[in-house]
Amino acid sequence: MTDTARKLATIVALDVAGYSARTEADEARTTAEVAALRKVIETIAAKYGGRVFNTAGDGFMLEFGSSLAAVEAAFELAETCVPKVRVGVHLGDVVVQPNGDLLGHGVNVAARLMARSDPGGALVSGAVRQSIRGPVAERLQSQGMLKLDKMAETIEAFALAAVSSAVAAQLSESSEPVLAVLPFDNLSSDAEMAFFSDGVSEDILGRIARGAGLKVIGRISSFQFRGSDKAKAAQTLGATHVLDGSIRRAGNKVRIAAHLTEAASRSTLWSDKFDRGLEDIFAVQDEISEAIAQALNTTFFHTKTAAIDPAIYDLYLKARGGGANMFFPPAESIATLEAITRIAPAFAPAWGALAVGRAAQARQKTFPERANLRPEIEQIAQTCLDLDPQNMLAMHARLLVLNPFGDFVTTAAIIKQAGKAATSVHLNLFLSVFYESVGQTRDAIKAALALRELDKQNDRDTLAVGLPLWRAGRYAEGIAAMEEALERWPDTYDIAASLII
Repeated sequence: MTDTARKLATIVALDVAGYSARTEADEARTTAEVAALRKVIETIAAKYGGRVFNTAGDGFMLEFGSSLAAVEAAFELAETCVPKVRVGVHLGDVVVQPNGDLLGHGVNVAARLMARSDPGGALVSGAVRQSIRGPVAERLQSQGMLKLDKMAETIEAFALAAVSSAVAAQLSESSEPVLAVLPFDNLSSDAEMAFFSDGVSEDILGRIARGAGLKVIGRISSFQFRGSDKAKAAQTLGATHVLDGSIRRAGNKVRIAAHLTEAASRSTLWSDKFDRGLEDIFAVQDEISEAIAQALNTTFFHTKTAAIDPAIYDLYLKARGGGANMFFPPAESIATLEAITRIAPAFAPAWGALAVGRAAQARQKTFPERANLRPEIEQIAQTCLDLDPQNMLAMHARLLVLNPFGDFVTTAAIIKQAGKAATSVHLNLFLSVFYESVGQTRDAIKAALALRELDKQNDRDTLAVGLPLWRAGRYAEGIAAMEEALERWPDTYDIAASLII
């Protein structure tokens, strides 16, 4: 064996807790669960720069070039995998096989640590603990010296220290939860199904925001975090909690796995998976939303959405094309939404998307042309509100077609109605623009700053902060806010135009 066939690597070993008993109880189901679990494990490994180099039955062996990445991956695996797994992590010398497999003492120690780990837990060797720094390392708590099976040596093992219930309660009382809903991973065999996983994720975000009364980060900001970037989402967005998950679809069947994580402790507050037919997709969205509300100690009000044919729901999601695209809709999307409202007239979301899409198109026309289009758009919005009185898109559409130089009483009434159902992002955007239009600049600034807090990665919301500051005579602050936004989004013409003016 040559020297080049050996190397130092961080190994993560894991297996399914209680695999033998599960197999005895239901072999077919357990086999299917492990097969599905492989994709989840591969995705998490890749997220942290690792790879799966060996599998056997319910066991998996992973390799990482970074010990810190291996530990982060290990705890995410332990917290999120369903069924629960046991995990062991060790840094040591390994032998590289021609097929990429790894053997040797380093692999064996990781496997022995895994065998001593609790279901849903992970043990990390002292060698790994000594090689990492930072918040994760500081939370690794010694479990003492362990005598590993079939090994002469004893090693010190570490586990991630949990936040005590007293500390957790203190955190809960001292800060209002801010939730980031990330785009759920598409685990379907067809990569084009990403539109479906994004659409369902966005629907869940909307249901939580309107039904749970929580501060929820805006979609444009939170949906920028995908793959390995998800690990940075909470810190970048200022979120206290993160909802993430995965969606696998096969025909008219869907499996949704979701988990809620507290950002500070990285502990999982709730996780579950749902195997349903697509006709139950809205009920599942409500179940997930209600579970999040309960985990964050708030009340949830269900959204009643009529069941719809899965094929029509697909058309709706494709036409919607992501929340941001509804404000710049192509003609084919409008045509599709119009067709959906004819085929499924009781499906309120399609009416709302159509109303705001048509209103966005009207905003590109002259004021006389807008006035001519206004009655039809208001009728579409009202049809939606008759089906769903809290539909935010329909209310947004009504605001978009109002005369910007008047109609203040009507605007105030719509905003008041929106305040009973809106996400904080939508409501603060409305409030900022409205207060600015009636000369209440201080209130406009307050709403704009609240908006930026929940939509930090949205260039247009950042502009909404700069303009009222500038108009209030706080020129340096306003210009600084717009210059910062232009530096981050150099192609945003309206920020550049505002600075020129």
